[in-house]
Amino acid sequence: MPLLTLKIDPEYEALVPTISKECYETLVSSIQANGQYEPIIVNENGIILDGHQRFRACNKLKIKPAFEVKQFDDLLAEKLFVIDVNLVRRQLTQAQRIQLSLRKKSILQEQAKRNESLGGTGVQICTPLSRVNEVIAKNAGVSARQVSKFETISKKADVQLLNRVLTAKTTIDKAYNDIKAEEKREKLILEAKQAAHSSASIQLPPYEL
Repeated sequence: MPLLTLKIDPEYEALVPTISKECYETLVSSIQANGQYEPIIVNENGIILDGHQRFRACNKLKIKPAFEVKQFDDLLAEKLFVIDVNLVRRQLTQAQRIQLSLRKKSILQEQAKRNESLGGTGVQICTPLSRVNEVIAKNAGVSARQVSKFETISKKADVQLLNRVLTAKTTIDKAYNDIKAEEKREKLILEAKQAAHSSASIQLPPYEL
């Protein structure tokens, strides 16, 4: 096999959460003192699938990184590996696990659609389209209902609330209930304003003697 040049693909790196500056410096110190325990996983083109921070740490220390090449049937399977390997290795809160698992949703949906279109030619359908959410919930170790609640939080919460949920300072249930309560309050205010506007618009007929 020809020599590979390891490189970072921004799309793949964006699939997994970044580590803190403190954790990165700890990793650098560990590799400097003890060597690189875990090899970097790359595909046949040298694109890093797992070990982006180990790669950066080795470059910072000016040492040759150890790596292994992993082959996949297609790009979708490769992307799923990038996420799955981090679900296994990372110390994540429940919300972080859900967030990371949800990054598989579009990949699983695309995979399911492709497999369903080929289903009549002997291709096994691994994850039916209707069960994608169940797979995501199972990967995250939670119920499908919790996944649905977190999706709502991701779409409607402000940055501060989302960060509190991700760091387990606020539970998913509390954040979801707070969002729904605020939506209900805003709806009642809007209905009251509309009712007041309708009442003001009613013109009474002129009084006749």
